[in-house]
Amino acid sequence: MINKEADLAGDLNLGSLEISDLLSIIVREFDLHIDENDQIEQVKTVDDLLNLIENYSEEL
Repeated sequence: MINKEADLAGDLNLGSLEISDLLSIIVREFDLHIDENDQIEQVKTVDDLLNLIENYSEEL
């Protein structure tokens, strides 16, 4: 079971390229408008992904 605290690399065994691809898909699918790459680089957990979507999506 995947929970919010799951670490993308450690718990889900995603490599840096897979995490980058996942973030690209999320940004595109949710039409996120992120000005700084720092926000993306700080994503380490599932909860970080959810917060990114919530904070930068215009539709939510």
